[in-house]
Amino acid sequence: MADLTSSLDSLSNALSSLMQTNSASQSQADLLVEAYKRTQSGKLNQLKDRKSTLEKKSSFFSSLRSKVSTLMSQIDKFTATGASSFFVTRRVNSSDSSIVTATATGEALLGVNTVKVNRLASNDLLISAQLTASQNFAVTGSNLTFKINGKDVSVSIDPNTSNEDALKLIAKAINNTSDVNATASVIKDTNSTVRLTITSKNTGSDNNIKFDDNGSGVLNALGFDNVDPNASIRTPINSGNQYAHFKIADVSQLDSEIEVNGIIVVRGSNTISDVLQGVTLNLLKTQEASAQPVTLTTEVDTNAVQNLLTPLVNAYNDLLQFLNSNKSLLRDEPLLRNLISNLRVIPSQAITSAQTGNPQFLNEIGIKTNTDGTLSISDLTKLKEALASDYTKVADLFTSSDSFVRKLQNVTGLLSGDTNYLTNKTNLVRQQIYEMQKRITELETKIEIQAENYKNDYFRSLEAYLKAQSQYNTFSNTANIFLTNYYRY
Repeated sequence: MADLTSSLDSLSNALSSLMQTNSASQSQADLLVEAYKRTQSGKLNQLKDRKSTLEKKSSFFSSLRSKVSTLMSQIDKFTATGASSFFVTRRVNSSDSSIVTATATGEALLGVNTVKVNRLASNDLLISAQLTASQNFAVTGSNLTFKINGKDVSVSIDPNTSNEDALKLIAKAINNTSDVNATASVIKDTNSTVRLTITSKNTGSDNNIKFDDNGSGVLNALGFDNVDPNASIRTPINSGNQYAHFKIADVSQLDSEIEVNGIIVVRGSNTISDVLQGVTLNLLKTQEASAQPVTLTTEVDTNAVQNLLTPLVNAYNDLLQFLNSNKSLLRDEPLLRNLISNLRVIPSQAITSAQTGNPQFLNEIGIKTNTDGTLSISDLTKLKEALASDYTKVADLFTSSDSFVRKLQNVTGLLSGDTNYLTNKTNLVRQQIYEMQKRITELETKIEIQAENYKNDYFRSLEAYLKAQSQYNTFSNTANIFLTNYYRY
């Protein structure tokens, strides 16, 4: 009997030490839950891996759509009506850009011209008489009306208004008058004197300043009756800087004067676009009489054509490289796998629509196909020679009916045309991602519920065990008392 008692006591002690505290019970429950979740992680990770693959595909299709769109924008540019004119480019080199520069359109003739700048065009400038700033203005009244360049200008000047304040009122009135084609300013030329200036907004004799006091007395008070605005040479009656005068008396001297290839040319501006075909001259500085004329050389602008082609080449390269770097995502996309080979073969195909005698391949104008299939504009000399000979030698390769661009359009049009292949693919993958996330959420919820059930089962079992242990302890104590009393007597 003693052996039985000893065994029961040992079992009781072992079970009691196993579950001494509530925290130990909680830890055991957590371990049970984690063990269960690990058994389910394989299923969950498999779904998450599939979702990750779909997300990569979604990102791939979004990027692909962007790159195809960029290429199609370039294709649209070269297939537009009159696109061949983009290749008629000219630039003008000046032997002295501090004196004259020039720009050119495609209509400019290739060759050399000379320009000598004898005089720059000027804005007409009318300067009033010098007035003592603090003295009262000579004329007062309401709505005093005079004319500047044929436009009525009205001003009101109160009695005892100083010359300086009156000039400010006059200048404001002129500047607030619409279409007067002139601006007025007030200048304090000394500490005690003030003057009004009127400047034409545009250069040249056609924009010379006209005025009429119109009986107001305002302009006469400024001393403008010292000059005749209608004369061709507006010599002041009273000479001297203190009197009213035009800065340039001779109206004809307001125009620019240049010699183009030895021929005298007079214009009202310093920007002249009607002398040399397709060329706009920009006059910057006059030359001495003994100075040599500036040489302007009009030539093909190869850089402009290079800048025209570079975005197209870059868009082609970007698309091809992107597809090559994502081949792992193309296993189930035969159309896209074929697109890579179709893109790579285009540069090596002859342009059958090129005019007779014109180049049929891109490499003939200096565009090289690299080992990875990308293109580069590598020989500008070839490009320049082709453009100088006949711009159609280059234009045909990009704008004719069977051009490089048309071939690209035929290949990439399958992705962005009526079939909406990329749009449909993108939407399909997004839907698959949504469905996959739904399955993941459902599985995670199921695992959590089952884990909670296992946890609850554990605590119910623990509760039953503790009740059984309590009953055993009661039985053990009773048995010990009984045995003790039995052997005592």
